[in-house]
Amino acid sequence: MARRSNAQPLAEVIDELLRVYGLNRKMDEVLVREAWEELMGPAIIKQTNFVKLEKNHLSLSMNSAVLKEEFSYSKTKIKELLNKHIGREIVHSVEVR
Repeated sequence: MARRSNAQPLAEVIDELLRVYGLNRKMDEVLVREAWEELMGPAIIKQTNFVKLEKNHLSLSMNSAVLKEEFSYSKTKIKELLNKHIGREIVHSVEVR
Protein backbone atom coordinates (compact mmCIF):
# COMPACT_ATOMS: atom_id res chain seq x y z
CA MET A 1 0.00 0.00 0.00
CA ALA A 2 1.39 3.42 -0.98
CA ARG A 3 1.94 5.91 1.79
CA ARG A 4 0.72 9.47 1.32
CA SER A 5 2.97 12.29 2.35
CA ASN A 6 1.56 15.22 4.29
CA ALA A 7 4.96 16.81 4.55
CA GLN A 8 4.97 20.46 5.55
CA PRO A 9 7.87 22.72 6.44
CA LEU A 10 8.50 22.72 10.19
CA ALA A 11 8.10 26.51 10.40
CA GLU A 12 4.55 26.26 9.02
CA VAL A 13 3.65 23.52 11.48
CA ILE A 14 4.98 25.55 14.43
CA ASP A 15 3.16 28.70 13.28
CA GLU A 16 -0.07 26.72 13.00
CA LEU A 17 0.36 25.23 16.48
CA LEU A 18 1.00 28.67 17.98
CA ARG A 19 -2.11 30.02 16.27
CA VAL A 20 -4.34 27.10 17.29
CA TYR A 21 -3.28 27.25 20.95
CA GLY A 22 -3.41 31.06 21.08
CA LEU A 23 0.27 31.49 21.81
CA ASN A 24 1.21 33.68 18.85
CA ARG A 25 0.55 36.93 20.77
CA LYS A 26 2.91 35.89 23.56
CA MET A 27 5.50 34.85 20.99
CA ASP A 28 5.19 38.25 19.29
CA GLU A 29 5.73 39.98 22.65
CA VAL A 30 8.89 37.93 23.25
CA LEU A 31 10.15 38.79 19.75
CA VAL A 32 9.58 42.51 20.35
CA ARG A 33 11.35 42.45 23.73
CA GLU A 34 14.33 40.62 22.25
CA ALA A 35 14.48 43.03 19.31
CA TRP A 36 14.32 46.00 21.71
CA GLU A 37 17.28 44.68 23.68
CA GLU A 38 19.32 43.92 20.56
CA LEU A 39 18.64 47.25 18.88
CA MET A 40 18.81 49.69 21.79
CA GLY A 41 21.88 48.54 23.68
CA PRO A 42 22.72 48.42 27.39
CA ALA A 43 22.53 52.17 28.15
CA ILE A 44 18.93 52.47 27.00
CA ILE A 45 17.96 49.06 28.43
CA LYS A 46 19.01 50.30 31.89
CA GLN A 47 16.67 53.30 31.48
CA THR A 48 13.72 51.17 30.29
CA ASN A 49 11.17 50.15 32.94
CA PHE A 50 9.10 47.92 30.68
CA VAL A 51 8.37 46.99 27.08
CA LYS A 52 4.87 45.62 26.63
CA LEU A 53 3.01 44.57 23.49
CA GLU A 54 -0.78 44.32 23.58
CA LYS A 55 -2.81 43.85 20.41
CA ASN A 56 0.04 45.21 18.25
CA HIS A 57 0.35 48.33 20.45
CA LEU A 58 3.80 48.78 22.02
CA SER A 59 4.00 50.55 25.37
CA LEU A 60 7.38 51.75 26.61
CA SER A 61 8.12 53.14 30.05
CA MET A 62 11.35 55.03 30.57
CA ASN A 63 13.18 56.24 33.73
CA SER A 64 14.71 59.24 32.02
CA ALA A 65 12.63 62.29 31.06
CA VAL A 66 15.12 63.04 28.31
CA LEU A 67 14.69 59.57 26.79
CA LYS A 68 10.90 59.81 27.10
CA GLU A 69 10.98 63.06 25.16
CA GLU A 70 13.39 61.71 22.53
CA PHE A 71 11.45 58.48 22.01
CA SER A 72 8.09 60.29 21.91
CA TYR A 73 9.36 62.14 18.82
CA SER A 74 10.67 58.90 17.30
CA LYS A 75 7.61 56.63 17.55
CA THR A 76 7.39 55.98 13.81
CA LYS A 77 11.11 55.27 13.61
CA ILE A 78 10.92 52.85 16.57
CA LYS A 79 7.98 51.01 14.99
CA GLU A 80 9.75 50.70 11.63
CA LEU A 81 13.03 49.62 13.22
CA LEU A 82 11.45 46.88 15.33
CA ASN A 83 9.28 45.56 12.50
CA LYS A 84 12.24 45.50 10.11
CA HIS A 85 14.40 43.67 12.66
CA ILE A 86 11.69 41.07 13.32
CA GLY A 87 10.92 40.63 9.63
CA ARG A 88 7.18 41.27 9.72
CA GLU A 89 4.79 43.94 10.92
CA ILE A 90 3.99 43.21 14.55
CA VAL A 91 4.05 46.73 16.02
CA HIS A 92 1.33 49.05 14.67
CA SER A 93 1.63 51.88 17.20
CA VAL A 94 3.98 53.03 19.97
CA GLU A 95 3.28 54.82 23.25
CA VAL A 96 6.03 56.20 25.48
CA ARG A 97 5.28 56.74 29.18
